[in-house]
Amino acid sequence: MGGRGALVGSKGTGKTTLMLELATAAKAAGRDVRYLRLNEAERRYDVALLHALGSNSTVFLDGAEQLTFFRWRLFLHRVRLAGQLLIAVHATGRLPTLQQTGASAELLRDLLADLVGQAPEPALCEQWLAACGGNIRLVFHRLYREMDGGAPETGLFMG
Repeated sequence: MGGRGALVGSKGTGKTTLMLELATAAKAAGRDVRYLRLNEAERRYDVALLHALGSNSTVFLDGAEQLTFFRWRLFLHRVRLAGQLLIAVHATGRLPTLQQTGASAELLRDLLADLVGQAPEPALCEQWLAACGGNIRLVFHRLYREMDGGAPETGLFMG
């Protein structure tokens, strides 16, 4: 990773999943890993997690867009001694983009095939993804809800 960078993408496109995999790999490689996750309901982090950072520290901040400009600047000051910083954010501009995440009907189809052993028709995956605004996590949420006997949220899922 070397330095500072961002995973950039819309909601439900795999930023958190990728970040968690990278954090696991960093920890296995002997790095001092600090993981912080923010969202619309929780826009503050535990400052104690950022104490005693050093060149072997890797800080992961998921949901960086939740920080205001001033809180973002304060965060950068607090992590200045960390050897590495990776953020997940919805738009470019906070740090250099290392990876842009995105959703596609093909990816959704592959994930569903891995989970249930067969892949839905490509057109159906395109329809589901469009109904959920490109958010794969939301597609899975709706499919799980309907398979569990919940009421369909749209007429597009599971009939």
